[in-house]
Amino acid sequence: MDPLPQAPNTVTTSDTGPPPPGLHARLLEGSVDCIKVLDLEGRLLAMNTGGLRALEICDLAPLVGSRWTEFWHGADREAAAAAVATARGGGRGHFVGYFPTTQTRRPAWWDVLVSPLLDAAGQPEQLLAVSREVTHWKHSDELLRAIIAGTAGVTGTAFFRSLVRHLAEGLHVRWVFVAECLPNLRARSLAFWQDHGFGPDFEYALPGTPCLEVARGRTCHVPDRLAEVFPEDRGMIAMGTVSYLGVPLLRSDRRIIGHLVVFDDKPMPADPLALSVMETFAARAGAELERQQADEEVRRLGDEREALLQVNRAIGHHLHRDELFGALAGCLQSVVPTDRFGIELPMEGDQLQGHILTPSGRGPSATQPTVLPAEGTACHWVMQRREWFVASSREALRTRFPVTFQVMQRDGMESLCALPLVTGERCRGALFFMAAAAGAYDRLGRAWLEQVAGAVAVALDDCLAHEEVRQLRDQLAVENAYLQEEIRAEHDFTEIVGQSSPLRQVLRQVEQVAATDSTVLINGETGTGKELIARAIHDRSSRRRRPLVKVNCGAISAGLVESELFGHLKGAFTGALNARDGRFKVADGGTIFLDEVGELPLETQVKLLRVLQEQEFEPIGSSHTIKVNVRIIAATNRDLRAAVAEGKFRGDLFYRLNVFPIQLPPLRERVADIPMLVSFFLQRLARKCGKSLKRVSGGNHVPPDGLSLAGQHPRTAERARTRRGALGRAGPGSHRGLRLASPASRADRAARTGADGARLRAAADRVVARVAGACDRSCRFSEGS
Repeated sequence: MDPLPQAPNTVTTSDTGPPPPGLHARLLEGSVDCIKVLDLEGRLLAMNTGGLRALEICDLAPLVGSRWTEFWHGADREAAAAAVATARGGGRGHFVGYFPTTQTRRPAWWDVLVSPLLDAAGQPEQLLAVSREVTHWKHSDELLRAIIAGTAGVTGTAFFRSLVRHLAEGLHVRWVFVAECLPNLRARSLAFWQDHGFGPDFEYALPGTPCLEVARGRTCHVPDRLAEVFPEDRGMIAMGTVSYLGVPLLRSDRRIIGHLVVFDDKPMPADPLALSVMETFAARAGAELERQQADEEVRRLGDEREALLQVNRAIGHHLHRDELFGALAGCLQSVVPTDRFGIELPMEGDQLQGHILTPSGRGPSATQPTVLPAEGTACHWVMQRREWFVASSREALRTRFPVTFQVMQRDGMESLCALPLVTGERCRGALFFMAAAAGAYDRLGRAWLEQVAGAVAVALDDCLAHEEVRQLRDQLAVENAYLQEEIRAEHDFTEIVGQSSPLRQVLRQVEQVAATDSTVLINGETGTGKELIARAIHDRSSRRRRPLVKVNCGAISAGLVESELFGHLKGAFTGALNARDGRFKVADGGTIFLDEVGELPLETQVKLLRVLQEQEFEPIGSSHTIKVNVRIIAATNRDLRAAVAEGKFRGDLFYRLNVFPIQLPPLRERVADIPMLVSFFLQRLARKCGKSLKRVSGGNHVPPDGLSLAGQHPRTAERARTRRGALGRAGPGSHRGLRLASPASRADRAARTGADGARLRAAADRVVARVAGACDRSCRFSEGS
C-alpha cells in the first residue's frame, strides 16, 4: 500500500508549467494521513498537521529527535525497525501496526510505508514515513476471521450458539439471538447470548416487536429510543434495550424462515461494517437452518413411517379395547407432540365416553375412561362434521366449545388437534391430541396423520364389532343359563286352556295391552295362571324376540333379592366371589316378570321404583349407573291396596305398577273350562306315558263333589295328573268310560266348599278311583295332596 504516490522532493511538474508556489506544502499539511520525516537512524524530525490531529498530539516539540521505532510495541516495533532499515538501503518498508491515540487512547491500526528521500546524487538523505489509519478495515477483518473461525467447523445447534457468541463479542453488544419463524406470527429462538453466557431459549409472538418487520423481509435498525418506536415490545423494554438491529434469514427459494438480531442497552449508530457482517452471516445461518429443517423433515418422515407400521401391527394383534388403545399410545407418543391424548366414543344420552391413552412404555395398559356431555365439545363437532379441528390456544375454544375449554384449563393444556375416525359411512369416534405448549399442532403433517386416523378407525371398528359379538355371546350364555334354570324348575306351561267368559275377558285384556310397553299388574289367587298370562303378554309384544325373565320375589331371601334383581360386583359382599349380572340386565330389551311382587322388602322397593321411573340402576358395590330398556309385568296374590294402607308396600310403587291391572278369575268362577282342562291334562299324561288317548267320553258321570273340589284349587287337576303317573300300565282306550258332569250352581258349590275335610277327601277318592279303575289299579287320596 502506497498512500503517497511520490515523495515531496520527487514530485514532477506537468508540461503546462510549474505548480503554484506553496502547493506541495499545503498538500502535505492538509493530508489526513500521518506524514513524518525521519533521519536515516529513524529519529523524528517533522510531522504534518493532519498527522498530529489523527494521533491526538498537541505539541510535537517534545517528540522531535525521539526514535520513531520506540513508539511501537512488541512485534510492531520490530516491524518498524525493519521498515526503517529497508528504506535506508534505498527500498520501501511496509507493515501494519497497532497504535492507540495519545489522548483518548482510542484503538487504532495503521498501514505504514517507509521510503527514502534522495539527495542530488540519488542517495538516501532522509526517510519519509506515511501512516494511514485502517482501524475500520482491521476491525472488519478481525471480526470476520473470528466469526468464520468460530463457526466453520460446527453445524446445527452448535453453529447457532457459536454465531451469536462471536457476533456479540465482535460487535460489542450485550444480546444476540437467532430465531426460527413459526406459523401464526410466532418465532422460537435457536440460540441466545446475553452478556457473558448463553440464555434459555424462548418463544414469542411477533406483533408489536421490531422482529415483525424483519419477518416480513426487511432489515430493521433502531439506533436509539427503542421504547418510543416499539412501545408494545414489553420484553425488550423490560431488559433495558435502547437499540436494535435485525436482518432476515432466507431459504434458497428466498422464503423467509427466521431472523438474526443484535440489541443493546446503549445507542447503536448506523455501521456499514456491522450491517455487512450481519447480512453475511444471516445468509450462512439461513442455509444452516434450511439444512437443519430438511434433516428434521427426513427424520420425521422416517419416524412417521415407522409409527404407521406399528399402528398397523397393533391393529392385527389387539381386539380388546384397552389392549388396542394402549398399543396405539405406544405407537404415537414419539411422533406426535402431545401431553394428553385419547379417543372419544359416542354414547347413548348425547354423551361421549373418553378413553385417555396412557403410554407407559411397558406394553398395553388400561385406559382411563371419562364421560362428558357431547354438546360443547370439539370432538362432538369433529364427529358431526367429519372434519379436522386444530386450536393453537384454548382461549379460542372458550365460547365455541366450553366443555373442551374447561377440560383443557383444568389439565393445563393449551393446544388441541382433533380428527374423526371414519370407516365407510360411519364415524366411530374422534382421535384427539392436547399439548401444554401453544401452537403445537400448527405444522402437523396432516397427510400422515390422516393415514393413522384411517388405520385407527378400521381397528376401532373391528374392536367394537368384536366387543358386540362378545356381549351378545355373553348375553346368550346368561339367557341360556336362565332358560336352563326355567327348564329345571319345570316351567312347562305352554298353553292357556279354556273358553269361559271370564277367561275370554282376560285374553281380550292381554291382546289390548300386549302391543304397548305399559307396566302390567296381574292379580289372582295362587295357581290361577299369572305366569301364563305374563308369557302371553310377552309373546304378543314387540319384545318377543328378547327373553322373558322370571323372578319369584317370594322365593328369594331378603338379603339376596337385591343382588338377584340388580347384580353385584366381585367382593361387594361376603360370598361375592365373582361379578354377576342381575335379572334386569339379562332382561334388557325384553320383559321381566316379578312374581309375588308384594313380598319385596321395602328397601328393594325403592330401587325398583327408580327402575320404573328412570330405567336405570346401580349394581351392588358399584357407582356406575346401568341403563336398561325393560318392560315390567308384576303379579301378586295379595291385596296390595290393603298392604299400602298397612305400610307394608310403598304407595308410589303400587301406583307405578298398577298402570294396567288384570284380575285373573279362579277356576271356581270358570267351571265351564274344567272338562277342557281334564281332557288337556289326560292327553298330556297319555303322551308322557306313551299311551294313546283319542277322546274323553262324556258317558260317565263325575260327581258334583269332584267338580267342587276342582273349583276349590286350580291345580287339583294337575295333582290328579301326578297321581296318574304313579298308576301302572293301561291299555289303549282305557279312558273311554269317563264322563264329566255339568257344573253345579254357585250356591251348591259354596255349600260343598264349607263341608268338612273328610267329605272332600272322600269325593276326591271317588274321582281318583274312577280313573284308576280304568287302569286296573287302585290308590287313595293321600294327606297333603
